[in-house]
Amino acid sequence: EKFTEFYIPAGRDYPGELATGEPLTVTLRIVSQEHQDTSYHVEVQVDGEKVKETEGFTLTNQETRDVTVTIVPAKAGKQQQVEFLLYRDGDDRSVVYRTTNLWINVEASKS
Repeated sequence: EKFTEFYIPAGRDYPGELATGEPLTVTLRIVSQEHQDTSYHVEVQVDGEKVKETEGFTLTNQETRDVTVTIVPAKAGKQQQVEFLLYRDGDDRSVVYRTTNLWINVEASKS
């Protein structure tokens, strides 16, 4: 069976509360079980709006890679969904291969 694991590793604490302009850094883990070299990239969306995209990278079969991404929420709001979209390069660009997400509350900064 061919597949790729894509998740936020357990044991890492991410703040659920941020201020606008405060960075959020998240580590994502990708484990390839594709039985061949496979190229990927990650897109990050906040409430459905694209805010970041990683450079592409290639994993061999059974290779694990941690990818760290940092975003800076631009607008205040409760229960904002931060969605991490894994694309397998070579697939249709409109098809997301795997997803994982977290939720944040963003307060307006007081500066």
